[in-house]
Amino acid sequence: MPNTVIPNNQEILINPYSNKIFDFDTQSSKVYVSRSVNGLLRAIGNDCILEGLECVEAVINTNNEFIVKVTPGRAICDSTLVEITSHKNSNELSMDLSSLDNSGYLVVMLSYTFLNSPHPNFSKLRLFYVNSNGRSTSPDEFEPTYDRLVLAQYHFDKTNRVLTQTASTINSLPQITIRSINYTIRPRTSLLINSYEEIKNVFTVLNYD
Repeated sequence: MPNTVIPNNQEILINPYSNKIFDFDTQSSKVYVSRSVNGLLRAIGNDCILEGLECVEAVINTNNEFIVKVTPGRAICDSTLVEITSHKNSNELSMDLSSLDNSGYLVVMLSYTFLNSPHPNFSKLRLFYVNSNGRSTSPDEFEPTYDRLVLAQYHFDKTNRVLTQTASTINSLPQITIRSINYTIRPRTSLLINSYEEIKNVFTVLNYD
């Protein structure tokens, strides 16, 4: 099983290759208008979870393999609305912990960056091991401009097959540092959940079916 998954059912709003208004029949007009409209999302927030995207059924099996599933959900990532509707069984990540030290931790991320391109650009779910000083990751392909939103952090004990997920509440927002970049582990809040349908209704009007 992989440490990176592209969810097979997802929707990106608004993207630069399907924009309904201000279309002057050129690709560049679509690109720049899309990005401008997406900027409205900053009134709600950026790189934040709106609903779902819970990390569930996390285990360390007898082969020292960490496995976790991510539920469907929605987020704002790089000022873009991302909705993942594929079933959690399709959003399964895993990593062999055999050669990894207990002093580090595991982090599940939603990875997406807006590209000024007419080609499809999808979000990914990614799993990393981060060493105790936060300076290196496994696999060594961590990219801060793309790996933007922390969904969960796990400390682990391989010997006893124990996992501890870092808790996050509106009054307590843990922070972690990966390769000198600070990340906040954000909770799911009712304010953002209640805002989602209004956000999507506006953005769907501006997007082709």
